[in-house]
Amino acid sequence: MKQNSSFQFEIIKDSLELELTPELGIAVLKFTDNATRNAITLEKSEELALLASRLKTPSPTPVDYQQLFFSHDFTVLAIQSSVENIFISGGSLKEIPRFSESESVRFTSNMRQFTEFLRTSALVSISLLNGLAIGGGAEIALATDLRFSLSEKAAVSLAQAKWGVPAGWGMMQDLKGKGVYHSERRRGIAMAAQEMWTLPTLVAMDLIDAELSHKNESAWFSQLASLAQNLAHCPQKLRSELIESRPTLPENRLPRFDEELFSRYWMKDLHLRRIEGFLSRNSISKRS
Repeated sequence: MKQNSSFQFEIIKDSLELELTPELGIAVLKFTDNATRNAITLEKSEELALLASRLKTPSPTPVDYQQLFFSHDFTVLAIQSSVENIFISGGSLKEIPRFSESESVRFTSNMRQFTEFLRTSALVSISLLNGLAIGGGAEIALATDLRFSLSEKAAVSLAQAKWGVPAGWGMMQDLKGKGVYHSERRRGIAMAAQEMWTLPTLVAMDLIDAELSHKNESAWFSQLASLAQNLAHCPQKLRSELIESRPTLPENRLPRFDEELFSRYWMKDLHLRRIEGFLSRNSISKRS
């Protein structure tokens, strides 16, 4: 089996890393801050917002990881934690009380920018839940497109209300479109009651897309690689239409969009070439 080369970039020392595997089109954002249990500090929030901006648009003077990123077709962004039994523990409760008004605004703006990137980027975002995602960690876990559990201790806790604040990075709207929480009132109750969902509950609510083992890294990485490969087989322009353009439309416009999208690709050059290639390969296979 071919060995794939990965490149590590330290975003914040002992806190945040970005690993890129170009051949597979996989980017992994690793939270590695044991000291704070991956709490989100102002510094982390600013680096996360900057990372989102850099992975969204090429810049005239790119940093190292941007050069690598934009010279390959990356399709998947996974969020991983190296802290045992903790995914992300939310906003830093040690730092937040000391924020000035401007720092508080910056912190919230940064995290909204990051979670918005997770839910709207061309990259398919995946949370690798190895343990508890609490408060702001729950917001990040629910902002990603998919969630894979890597441990029986995977859990999501809506603890924000315990500290006297609601969800502020878009989680209430994320819940509306994921799992079973279609009622505005039911989502409000969940937030006010600081509900905590263990793995069996998350599975029952359809909020877990795959149950994998944290100890078997090759198994979950193989799952990421398979998804990335399938996405890469979809033409880039069509992938963009389906993942970026379609979700932004009002519900009543989706049927028309789907019809128009179909007519733009049906029996056009790429469609015909792929059919011809399939038939040609089938013909050769039968003769051999």
